[in-house]
Amino acid sequence: DSECQFVTKDKCALEPLESCSLAPYRYSSQDASCLRNHKGLWLNSGLVECLTAEDGVNVVQEIHTSLGHDGTLDCKQLDIVVSVAEYLVEVDSVASISGFLLPTVHNDLREPSELTYDNHYIQRDPSEGKDDSFCFVHERITAKVAQFFKVQPLSIKAAPSSAIAIHFESTGPYESITHRIKGLVEDYGDNIDVFKELIQNADDAGATVVKFLISWKTFGQNNLLTREMAAWQGPALYAYNNKTFSESDLKNICKVAGQTKLTDYTKIGRFGVGFCATYHLTDVPSFVTKNQLLIFDPHLKYLGERVQPTKPGMQIDFVKENTGLQNHYSDQLAPYDGVFNCNTTNPEPNGFEGTLFRFPFRQPGVVSDICNDTFTKGSRSIESLKRSLIESASTILLFLQNVNSIELLEQNDESATSSIFKLERKGETKGPFQKSFCLPIGRDFSQPPTSQIERITSVSGKNRKTTLWVVSSALGQRNSLEQAQSYNNEDGLIPLTEVAVKVCKEDYGVIPLNTEGGLSCFLPLPFGCSLDFHVNGFFDITKDRRLLRENLWNDALISDSLVLAVLELLQYLANNPSDMNSTRGNEFLHSYYQLFPTGEPKRGVVDSVRPKLSTAFEKELKETKKTIVWTKSYGGRWMAPSEVVVLGHDFLLAPFKDNQRELICNLLVSQNISIIKVPSRLWYLFKGFTFQEFCVFFLDNISCFDTAIRDTMTIFILQHLETFKDRYSWLNDMIASASVIPTEPKGELAKATHLVDSSATDIASLFAIEEGRFAADNYMKNRQVVVALRSLGMARLRLKDEDVLERAHSISNVNVDTAISRSRLLVHYLLEYHFKVYRATYSKPAKRLSESDKKLAASLSEVVFLPVMKCPNSEFTCWRETDAIFMKSFDMFPSSEQKLVFTHSFILDGTVPHSLTYLLTFKRNPNLQEILNHLKAIISWWRNEKHGLHQAKEVLKFLDEITKEIYSYLALETFGPESDAASLRIVKNKDAFTLMSTELKEVPFIWQESDFYNVHCVFFEEKYKCPPYLVTLGRLSLSTAELFKKLGVDDIISQKKLLLTLQAIKTDFMEISLPREILDFTIYCSKKLYMYKENANLFLPDVDGIMRNKESLMYSDQQIQTLFARQECFKSLEETSSSKRQYRLHPKISFETAQDLGIQSPLEALLSNYRDNSVISAIGYGQHEDLCDRLSNILRNYHADTSIFKEFIQNADDAGASEIVFILDQRNFKDKTLFDPCHSNWKKLQHVPSLLVFNNKMFTDEDITGIAQLGKGTKDNSPETIGRFGIGFNIAYHVTD
Repeated sequence: DSECQFVTKDKCALEPLESCSLAPYRYSSQDASCLRNHKGLWLNSGLVECLTAEDGVNVVQEIHTSLGHDGTLDCKQLDIVVSVAEYLVEVDSVASISGFLLPTVHNDLREPSELTYDNHYIQRDPSEGKDDSFCFVHERITAKVAQFFKVQPLSIKAAPSSAIAIHFESTGPYESITHRIKGLVEDYGDNIDVFKELIQNADDAGATVVKFLISWKTFGQNNLLTREMAAWQGPALYAYNNKTFSESDLKNICKVAGQTKLTDYTKIGRFGVGFCATYHLTDVPSFVTKNQLLIFDPHLKYLGERVQPTKPGMQIDFVKENTGLQNHYSDQLAPYDGVFNCNTTNPEPNGFEGTLFRFPFRQPGVVSDICNDTFTKGSRSIESLKRSLIESASTILLFLQNVNSIELLEQNDESATSSIFKLERKGETKGPFQKSFCLPIGRDFSQPPTSQIERITSVSGKNRKTTLWVVSSALGQRNSLEQAQSYNNEDGLIPLTEVAVKVCKEDYGVIPLNTEGGLSCFLPLPFGCSLDFHVNGFFDITKDRRLLRENLWNDALISDSLVLAVLELLQYLANNPSDMNSTRGNEFLHSYYQLFPTGEPKRGVVDSVRPKLSTAFEKELKETKKTIVWTKSYGGRWMAPSEVVVLGHDFLLAPFKDNQRELICNLLVSQNISIIKVPSRLWYLFKGFTFQEFCVFFLDNISCFDTAIRDTMTIFILQHLETFKDRYSWLNDMIASASVIPTEPKGELAKATHLVDSSATDIASLFAIEEGRFAADNYMKNRQVVVALRSLGMARLRLKDEDVLERAHSISNVNVDTAISRSRLLVHYLLEYHFKVYRATYSKPAKRLSESDKKLAASLSEVVFLPVMKCPNSEFTCWRETDAIFMKSFDMFPSSEQKLVFTHSFILDGTVPHSLTYLLTFKRNPNLQEILNHLKAIISWWRNEKHGLHQAKEVLKFLDEITKEIYSYLALETFGPESDAASLRIVKNKDAFTLMSTELKEVPFIWQESDFYNVHCVFFEEKYKCPPYLVTLGRLSLSTAELFKKLGVDDIISQKKLLLTLQAIKTDFMEISLPREILDFTIYCSKKLYMYKENANLFLPDVDGIMRNKESLMYSDQQIQTLFARQECFKSLEETSSSKRQYRLHPKISFETAQDLGIQSPLEALLSNYRDNSVISAIGYGQHEDLCDRLSNILRNYHADTSIFKEFIQNADDAGASEIVFILDQRNFKDKTLFDPCHSNWKKLQHVPSLLVFNNKMFTDEDITGIAQLGKGTKDNSPETIGRFGIGFNIAYHVTD
């Protein structure tokens, strides 16, 4: 405002540039007050609303123009330029960078590309000032602003570098380079081998020398590219080779798991992870080659601005930028200087002629996203690192194309260096080594197989060792070649394999040595194989080199190229042998044939190569024309495998031994048959001279040999026959069809099929030695020979059917003792040997036997050779006897049925096993009539003999078994096979039951208590036993019990049967006193007859135990016994004649029982001598009506009133009485001496009132008879009597009983 000038409106805007004043080059409301007012006016007039970044850039350009060539910025101008630069950074106006100028320390304006800013982290002495060789931005320009405008920092300007990209295929959308490398390192696991990867890279590069240095030296940490690089100035592994990197090598090393070598046939590492393996050791690997220093920083935290997320590595031309590097970063170059002649201080114009890698060891405390392993001096990880190279030292150079020298050194922290070990490869003549087989160039795979000797020397301290190897190489010509050509160079597949074996070379030849096989893909792989040589090839292996992939390429390589390489090795060794006719020659062949890759892998070795190689080698061996096998025929020569023979595979197995094989081989060599001697495991590879060919010659001329020679060779063949019986049936037929076996006792030759095994006692015992059926002793003493003879038909477990029949017939032609023994042995043989196969089904043989065995069984059934069962006890006179010792099975029942038939049939002897009866034909299933006759015969015999046999326990036991068997049979016939209670209620075979009932009626057929009983004497549940009158059945089968019920056996004895039983006892004993047990039984019966009224003919024991009719018995108790003693009248009862005599009842029968049974008391007995019962013997009311009921019916029609007196008056008048008196008697009378003093009713009548009726006329006999009539008197024939139509005396029953 103070200047008050007019300006054009294109230099004005209402709003400033973010409070940034551009006056006097641009104005805004903050610069001119007139713009703060009248905003509408200004907007309508076309004034812009706000200044822009473009205005700021333009102002800076205008300032630059105003300064001229030598002008400098004043303070105002400097403020404007700085303010605009900061504004552009703040709004991130990238588009404004182009053309923008920045102030310098000299207060002028320049392009950012001409400037630098001081970002160096090292504190310098201020007096040193800034480096005049660089133009620095103004101090007011911050590092942030400088970086935005891409001003290079001093650290880069002093030593310019280019960023290097590391290429990798991401496994996810945001996978970092460190994550990718970490995955590769982890894939290696414990198998990671940095040395091999670096050697492989060196060999690919064409290097001949490789050296490694483990250095414990540390370097300065001041003059470094960044402060963070100080962590990697310590101990490190150096790797040197004498070849420089090519451009393609540089590209390849920048690939994570890259495979840029695939199409380059001369590169062996096309399938490895290569350089990435070094990240196992370090996070910042680097190397020097030619004029380049390359450092990688995948973490992006050690190289600062020199790396970018997409380019985590840097490359510096250390020759060109040497001055800057020495001035500012001398400590960064120091670790390379002087290592393996690398000069970074004063480098040659072309730099370093070789490649030097430096891998600073990861130290404790370093945080890594790739690997946490650290490596410190003396640690296990360092020792493992050394060991990984030392252990593979013997084979690591074998298959490399270029590298001929490898050395491992170690440097302490004071720069003293020592060699740990060194390997060197030279040619056969100890001169420089040149690989005779070079990897093909282009697609020319026509190079023939070659072999050469490699001399590898290892030096470790003072120890020096040299090993000779034969290495044979071959290109595939079939499958692998076709596959390699089919890929059109895309995968760089070469059908190449090599094999190597240790050898010792002497003046007279090369001898292979024992070699533990291994597997290489030009460098040893961490897994081996079970071959006796090393294998190398262009195998397809996993990235971590742990495994061979299972694919068609590897299969083709093994089955094609590797086979050719092995044959090449064998041919080379065969062409350079030692003296084959010497001991050394035998040693050579032993080691030589070990190289044939046949058979399965060694036990415990996982080998994916040998099985496939073995199969392919075996096939190729049959076709190859290479002369690789040695024969002694024709004076000794090498021949092709197809031209020779070996002893057949039979000769490999026992019982052949070396001396026998040697004998046979010498015999064949003498006839110029090209027989070779190779290890037995290789026999199957060649045409075999068969055992059959050898045996035909011998057996065709057996009769011409001396007996001893004949027996030796025959025994040998028989031994062989048993051992290999499954392999040559032709020999079985040959020997079996000829008489070649000498026999005892005279030595006649016989066929094996005629022989019987003398060691098989069960069969041999059937023959006598004189029959010429046993082989000579010297044959039978050899176990293998015996086995062979058995296989040829010598009987051991089974005779021929015709021999079996012959032996059966022979029993009738020998003495009795021999016959008995032979019969027993023949039966044993039939069951345990001949028919043994049917043992499990002997019960159903008819369905099981083969046709031939059925025929044999039928024939044997007709032969007299089986023993007849004799009576087991001389007492069994009912047993059917015969004088014959042997009979046909047709004529006998099995011993299992002896209890059913022995009285009428012959039975097989019980010593013969029952199972034979299922094989031969016997009489079976006797019919019901035969069984019943058999039972009655036994009963008859017992009835006649039992008095002499009742003490014989074996007889009783046998009868128990017999009857049980018979009853079971009868029950089965009656009810059928069902055994449940429901089925046993029904008689299924009524005819059979009717026959049984008829035949057994009145027959005592039930065996119980050691005797046979009728059904009426036997009961199921009767608790009391008194044989033979009452027998309780023991435990029976359900069917037998039901059968007995059907035949009349009751559960318990009825009162009627008890009465009959007592009568039977009387009949049996008459006037004899009963035995104690029978007496007790009669007493038991008296109790069981309680309340039984139909006991008129009842017999019970008296006091002497003699059975008496109850009418002649009287009972007594203690009171009566007293009367008997005092009263003579009672004594007279026992002294009367027999018809009137009364016997005292046995005292164990109670008087209550006696009274119930109708036994008289003594008084009644006494009175019975004076009374006449005839008057009441015929009561005319009929026996069908009860007496009391009759009286009751009469009285029902008459009243109990004065009519009673009228009846008595009438009766007195009818009797002719002139006087009648009625007296009511109220007296009591004594009750001690009554008719029945024990009866309480008599006593009661002595103490109740009574009616006495007196008349003066006595009763006549007719009156007594009439008074006993019920409802009928005797007056109907006397018209003078008035009461003839009355009920008479019976009316008295109205008042008394």
